Amino acid sequence: DAPESYWKIIAEKRRLAIEETQNENEQLHELIEQLNEENEHLRDLAEQCQYLNNIVLELVPQDEQKDAEMKINGNEYLTSTTHQEQ
Repeated sequence: DAPESYWKIIAEKRRLAIEETQNENEQLHELIEQLNEENEHLRDLAEQCQYLNNIVLELVPQDEQKDAEMKINGNEYLTSTTHQEQ
């Protein structure tokens, strides 16, 4: 059988490991909460953008919409205008 001091050392190592795991778990919960809040904010922002996009589409005549198609290429927004008002 192992001496009592051996078991005390093992118990202390396990206690420290549990404490470290609890701290990490708490930090992860805080991070998840922050990310959920950010996701909610971004969803709201996306809804606002969609709403504004719908308004713009209603205001711009169909002919101009066809002439001014917007394409997304990476992070660049390219607008092709074949007919410009003079």
